[in-house]
Amino acid sequence: MSENGEYTHKQTQKDSGIVKTSTESTNKADNSFNQISNSDDVTTSTKKVDSAEIETAINTETQKVSGIKVSDSESKTDVSVINNGVQLTVIKTTFDSETAKYTTETHVFDLANNNGTEAVASSFWHYTGVAIGARFFAYTVDTAVCGLTAAAIVAVLPEVIAGALGITASAASSAVANTAGFSIGYLATLANPGTRLASLFDGNGNGWIGIYKHGNLTYCE
Repeated sequence: MSENGEYTHKQTQKDSGIVKTSTESTNKADNSFNQISNSDDVTTSTKKVDSAEIETAINTETQKVSGIKVSDSESKTDVSVINNGVQLTVIKTTFDSETAKYTTETHVFDLANNNGTEAVASSFWHYTGVAIGARFFAYTVDTAVCGLTAAAIVAVLPEVIAGALGITASAASSAVANTAGFSIGYLATLANPGTRLASLFDGNGNGWIGIYKHGNLTYCE
């Protein structure tokens, strides 16, 4: 935390890299999400918009999004986003009808976590101790919505933003409105909404998006 209350993180952003395979007979995005959705402490909801099916796993106690899976029947692509509070895992699988195999791409991003300790950023806002690299956030959101219709993107964005940041879907919508100054609907019209939002959330330009709280409100910087 700098003297003016602005969050500055020293940790190096770490990406485990990309793992690509073309001979998988199982859907790793589906398997990864099922491990979360089958947990006793989460509830799962499903909604369908155009060619997209969106499954969201929500922590029963905190209402935070623990995981989300976006399946697009047209592109035969599934993307799962899993946030365990320490790492953010993004798995994208695409099914090849001719070979009946999946191509899998996996990213694992380390989150900055100060053991959940909240630090005062101002007299109103507290830094929660959690931050995500801005470029990781951008990749996560853009990968989850790529190729979807506008209506499906509107439906997906609150959950995938919440999953990437480890917050509730309502807090994600509020963070977009409070920090970026526009609605989820407008964000969905942009070519790369995750990239645009990441640049706005990373207000001090240090490459990290820190999560701040004030009561039930959340904003990112």
